[in-house]
Amino acid sequence: MANFKTHLGVGAATSGLLATACLGAGIAEPAEMAGLAVAGTIGALLPDVDSDYSSPMKAMFTALGLIAAALMVFSVSQTAPILELWIIAAVSYCAVRYAICSAFKTFTVHRGIFHSLAAAALFWLLAAAAGDRWFGLGPRMAWATGFFLFAGYAVHLVLDELFSVDLMNSRIKRSFGTALKVVDYRNWRTSAALVAVVIAAFALAPDPQPFFDVIRDRATYERIAERFLRSDENTSRKSPPSWARSRR
Repeated sequence: MANFKTHLGVGAATSGLLATACLGAGIAEPAEMAGLAVAGTIGALLPDVDSDYSSPMKAMFTALGLIAAALMVFSVSQTAPILELWIIAAVSYCAVRYAICSAFKTFTVHRGIFHSLAAAALFWLLAAAAGDRWFGLGPRMAWATGFFLFAGYAVHLVLDELFSVDLMNSRIKRSFGTALKVVDYRNWRTSAALVAVVIAAFALAPDPQPFFDVIRDRATYERIAERFLRSDENTSRKSPPSWARSRR
C-alpha cells in the first residue's frame, strides 16, 4: 500500500488540478476553489482511519473531540459557570478522542469497510449535508465539496491497489483487491449496515439537482476546453449557462 506522504502528495495534486479547472470554468470562486482542494486532500487521507496507527485516524478523532467539546460548551454556556464549562469540555473531548477512538480501533479492521466506494459515498453525502446545514455553502457547492472528498477518497483506493502490484518482481501482492472495492465482500453484515447508512445519509443531504445541472451541462466542458490554453479575455463571450446565472 502507498504510504502517508504518497497519499497526501497525490491527493493534494489531483484535487488542486481539478479545483483549478473548476475555477477556470467559472464553476467556483477562488475561495471555493481552495475549499474544494482541501476537501479532496482530506478525502485522500480518510480511508486510513481504520488503521490503528494511522495519522489520519488520530487527526480525525482529535478534530471530532474538539468539535464535540465546543458543541457541548455552547449548549450550556448560558447557564453553567466557567469551571463547569471547562470540565464539560475536557470530558467531552476525552470521551471522543480516547474512549470512542479506542472502541473504533476494536471494531474496525484495516482495509475493511472503509476501504470501499460505499464508504467514499457515505463521506460524500455527509460532507454535502454538513456543508449545506452548518457552513451555508448552498446545495450546489455543498455537493461539489462532497464530490471532491469522494474523488480524493477514490484516488487513495486506486493508489493502494497500484502499490499492490510489484512491477519489479512481476508479481501481485496478497493485498491486491482489498483496497478498491464497492463494499467489504468478506463481511456482508457490516457492508449491508454501511449501505443502509448511506441511504439514510442521502436523506440528510440537500437537493442534488443544482450540482448535477453543472455536471450534465455541455457548457461546463466547453468552458473548460476554452479556458485550457487561453485566458478569459481571449475566450468567446457566450451567455452563461443557467447554473452560472444562479450561483447556488
